[in-house]
Amino acid sequence: MVGVNERLDAKVEKAKKSKDYKAVEKLADVVVKLQKEIEVANQKRSDALNRVNEAIKNYNEFNTDKMISLCSMNDYSQKTLSFSKNDWQIKGQVSDKLAIALLEPNAQERIKEIIMAIASEVS
Repeated sequence: MVGVNERLDAKVEKAKKSKDYKAVEKLADVVVKLQKEIEVANQKRSDALNRVNEAIKNYNEFNTDKMISLCSMNDYSQKTLSFSKNDWQIKGQVSDKLAIALLEPNAQERIKEIIMAIASEVS
């Protein structure tokens, strides 16, 4: 006696031979092929991203201007090359120099001169 599963299996096999199923199967094959191409492209992108980030790391290590650095790239927010500006270092230098200069007794009279001297020294 044939069970329920066997009868359903026979129906599935019969359906697979139909013209309509073959048309759907062709469309599904296109999707499967595209998915494989996407996976290959994603792997290539990942490899390229790793190479560019390694190059960025090397660039930053050998860059003599420590006030700027290249940001690494990723799949989410950082998709193009951009620089990080380390302006906090400059601001810290300026505030330190200004604080020291303002400790002088006649600093109020020379404030413009002090600021110009610091600006030319830091830039």
